[in-house]
Order: sequence, then structure tokens, then C-alpha cells
Amino acid sequence: MRLLSISLLALFMVACASPSRLVKNQEYDKAVEKLSKSLRTGNAKDKHIKLLSQAYHAANQRDHDRIMLLRQSGQPDIWSDIHFRYLAMNHRQDLIKGLPDKVKQGISFRPIDYGADIADSRNKASAYLYAKSEQLLKSNDRADARKAYDLLMELSQINRNYRDTEMLMRQALLQGTNQVLLAFDNQTGLPLPEGFTDKVMAFNPADFRDEFVQYDLYAVDGKNYDFTVWITLKDIRVSPEQVESRSFTETREIQDGTKPKRDEEGNIVLDEEGNVVEVPNYRTISAVVHETLLNKSALLEGSVDYMRNYDNSIVFTIPISANNNFSYAYASVNGDLKAISKETRQMMQNKPIPFPPNGLMVIEAARALNESARRSLNRESSRLKRSE
Repeated sequence: MRLLSISLLALFMVACASPSRLVKNQEYDKAVEKLSKSLRTGNAKDKHIKLLSQAYHAANQRDHDRIMLLRQSGQPDIWSDIHFRYLAMNHRQDLIKGLPDKVKQGISFRPIDYGADIADSRNKASAYLYAKSEQLLKSNDRADARKAYDLLMELSQINRNYRDTEMLMRQALLQGTNQVLLAFDNQTGLPLPEGFTDKVMAFNPADFRDEFVQYDLYAVDGKNYDFTVWITLKDIRVSPEQVESRSFTETREIQDGTKPKRDEEGNIVLDEEGNVVEVPNYRTISAVVHETLLNKSALLEGSVDYMRNYDNSIVFTIPISANNNFSYAYASVNGDLKAISKETRQMMQNKPIPFPPNGLMVIEAARALNESARRSLNRESSRLKRSE
């Protein structure tokens, strides 16, 4: 929610930014977008036309200068940048084409055919990205495979149907992915309730976010695993059953008929017609509440241990824990029920119940331990790639 709020605030600030401020901040494309939208209605103010001219030509000049600099470098990896700059110039031009003639004349608009440059830069960028990706994949190095995947993602944006790009992307993803087996280890020395392990290990591997880390819950025949992540249970503590009883009194003022009104001297007050003035008569009612509180808790402590399989070393460990707290209250009342609070009335509806057995407490805590382990797995996936 915080990220969403920041994003919405940023969009709001951009929407509220004036074209002159955008130009001043050299945010030329935002200025062109905003000005072309307002000038399309035909209400063309001279100051807006002037701002559009400044933003349009400055943005084109900046892209042109960058393209010339890249071409002069002679480097083979320049063509993606060049391609996207030609696309930006063409898009900018398309925005202007739809404006009234008065606006186009006011900014000295001269259309340019970028088609050949776009096609040439796309072909050269595609050839470079594909060849570089092939070269990286031949090294059989996992880090190189991830670089190749990024390059192929870039290629798919430029020219998705270029040769066998999709097949090469699958190869890069396969070569760059850490294979991880999830396993459970009970180090408590205690027997576990039936179904406990299933609750702790109730993961859906598809929910984990890192595209270069693949988790399996069960070992696949013939598959080599780079890491085994042990969900390790180290301690189970179930508290004694605690029963606390207490009694307290609740009171309330209620109206009980009326009584004559009296002045400060104790005399009965009469109205203008000589009648006795009546006021509400209040009395205090009370009830004694006998409350019984039941408390019991189960605490599980463990860790998520990342073991590198080729040397069976634990590369890092994340502590995890989970609680399951049982709290229950019921009450009986002696006295006037009109005196009791809403909370006490609710407790009266509760019937005495036994404490849940230890096994059930531990099983419920296992669900919470699964959530704690899940958060650790999602958070720490990137560390696996640094621990190869």
C-alpha cells in the first residue's frame, strides 16, 4: 500500500506539473505529451505553442546527438539504444501530426521518415543481442546464463520473432536457475502430531518470486539440486493450562419513576400554575460478575537452513518461530442483569469448554510456522544466487 501511495502521488505530481515546469526540468517528452493533448482541442495559445516547439525540438536534438555519439563509438552493443531513440522520435512526431495546422506551423514541424532507420537499428540490435546471448550460454556458467536471459528479454521487446529467441530464452532460464529441494528436519527429539509435517511444508513452489530459483517439495529422479533448504524444527514448548478466576461488581444508574424537584434549600419547586415540578428519579443497580479466564500457548522455534549440496555446507540460516495462543473467557452473573456491560453479556453466552489438547495446539502453530518460513524463502531467494 505504501508503494501504491507513492506511485499515485508521483502520477498526481506529474499530472499537476505545468508544461513550463516540465520544460524547465528538461522533461521534454512529458511536456510534449501534455501539450499535444491540450492543443489537439484547437484552443491553441501562443505560449503553449512556443513551449511545445521548445520541448519537441530539444527532445529530438537530444536523441539525435546521442545517436551520433553512439555511432561514432563503433561499439557493437549500441543498437538497442539507437533503436529505442528512433522509436521515441517517431512517436513524438506522430503526436504532432494530429495537431491543427496552426500548431504545426508554429513549431516549424517538418515530418521525417524514420522507417528505414528503425528497421536498420532493429536488425542490428537483434543480431548483436542474439549472438551475445549465444556466446554467454556456451560458457555453461550460471551467471552468464542470467545475463543472456536479460539480453534475450531485451531482444523480445525489440524483435520477438527473431530466429529462435523464445527457445534460447528457455535455455537461458534453465541454465541460469538454481534447483532447490525443500525438506523438513525435526531436531526436537519429540514425536510430532499426525499431519504436522504436512502443515509446515504446505508450500506452493509457484508462489516464490525469483525466476532463477526453482523449488521442489519432492526430489525428482535424475535432477541435480544445487541447494537443499531445510525447514528445521528445534523446539516445541506448550505452556501449562492456566485458569484465572475473578469477581467484580458492575453498576449502572437507571431511571426509576420521578420525584418532586427541590431547590437548594430543600423546598419543593412549583411551576407557574402551582403544580409540583417532577424530575427523573435515578437509582443504582448492580451485579456481581464471576469471570473465568483460560489461557494456553504453544511456541515453535526453528530455522530455515540453506545447505549448498556440493560440499554440504550451511551457507546461511534464518531463525523462524510461531505462536498459537488459546484465550477463552466465560462468566456467570449474580444480581440485576441490566447492570452488566455488553462485554460481560457476551461472556455470559460463552459456555465452559475444556482446554484444547497439546497436539491440536501444536498443529495450529505449524500453520503459522509455515507462513514464517514462506516469508523467509521469498525474502532470501536472491541470496542463493550469491552463494553458488
